[in-house]
Amino acid sequence: VIGDNCKFINSKGIKLHDNVSFGDNCRIETYYQKNYTNNPNIIIGKGTSMGDHTHIGSSNGIVIGSNVLIASKVLIIDHDHGNCKYLKDLKDIPPTKRELYSKGKIIIGNNVWIGESAIILSGSIIESGSVISANSLVKGTVVTNSVYFSKN
Repeated sequence: VIGDNCKFINSKGIKLHDNVSFGDNCRIETYYQKNYTNNPNIIIGKGTSMGDHTHIGSSNGIVIGSNVLIASKVLIIDHDHGNCKYLKDLKDIPPTKRELYSKGKIIIGNNVWIGESAIILSGSIIESGSVISANSLVKGTVVTNSVYFSKN
């Protein structure tokens, strides 16, 4: 099921398994570097469902397991516009012109629930059976069958 106004951009790197559903206004996209020096891909497992306004963007790789429930307004993105470690070297380059940088693929296991407005950053692993609370920022590993709350 694909909701109204959903966009699949550079879809050759996107693989959907059976019974995947998208709410309205979702954006699923892969980003290629100049001369295709990277091989971005997004794999979404069977029975996974996401709410309205979800954005998934890959310049490296994102794997979402089966039967994952993703609430509305979730951002899952495996890259930044430039390596923030060297931000001082990038100060004269507009963000849209910077080379994309990834700290690693994102892996989301099976039977995970991701709450509204959560953000999952590059290099993150969310193991199976976990719950990510609403408004959380994930930038690391969330172990199996745990509940994750961002500390604000």
